[in-house]
Formats: sequence, C-alpha cells, structure tokens
Amino acid sequence: MEEIQQRKLNVAVLVLTGNATIESAIRVTRAGALALLEKPFETDRLLSALDDVSKQARPIFARNALVKDYQRRQASLTASERKVMEFLLAGMTSQEIASRLGNSKKTIDIHRGRVMHKMGATSTAELIVQWTSLGR
Repeated sequence: MEEIQQRKLNVAVLVLTGNATIESAIRVTRAGALALLEKPFETDRLLSALDDVSKQARPIFARNALVKDYQRRQASLTASERKVMEFLLAGMTSQEIASRLGNSKKTIDIHRGRVMHKMGATSTAELIVQWTSLGR
C-alpha cells in the first residue's frame, strides 16, 4: 500500500488477508485500500467485494483522469503564459498584469488568449474553477 501511494498508481485495492484485526483494517483503508476481505471467503462474497470496489473506484479513476489532463494542459504553457495565468487566477485584469510585468496590454491579451485556449477555458471564472478543483 505504501509503494502504491508513493508511486501514485491509479489502481483500486481490495486486500485479502488471513488475519485481520481492527487496527490492520483501519491501517490499510487509511493507506488507500477500498475494501478488506478476510479469508476464508465464499466466491460470491469475493465477487460482491470486487463489484463494490469497482463501483467505488469509477469516480476516483474519472477524477484522476481529469487531473492528469489538466496537468498536461498546464505543462503545455510557456513560462510567460504560466505567469499570466497566475495573475489571472489572482483576479487581475490584463492592464494590471501588463503593469506588473512591464508588458503592453496587447501582449498580455495575446498570452491570456493562449492560456484560455490551452487550458480549455472560456472565461477567467472557468479557469479559476478548473484550478481550484483540479490544479491544487
């Protein structure tokens, strides 16, 4: 479980054990296991547990895919675009960003347009929502 966490693997874990204690069950679930099943078990119980884990994992996998896509898009930004995006996320206007960076408003507007395009956002509000939900 520790290695899975360290490597940030996108997997769902069902722990099968021959000797579960309350402490070990708490430890493995805190470490990221979605379920724990103690041996011996019937096939139906295993299949049910696998089904439950699968249902729990779907939204986790979907979120992980969204985060990965967001990170890919953010990585495509140039250094200048990243700086402009930081200021946009802080709520600054193009004119304020231009003054802060010593550029013209037109230059900032160009960078802003590229940021919005690369990040797939149609407004600054949408960019902020993406960042707060996926980028932190």
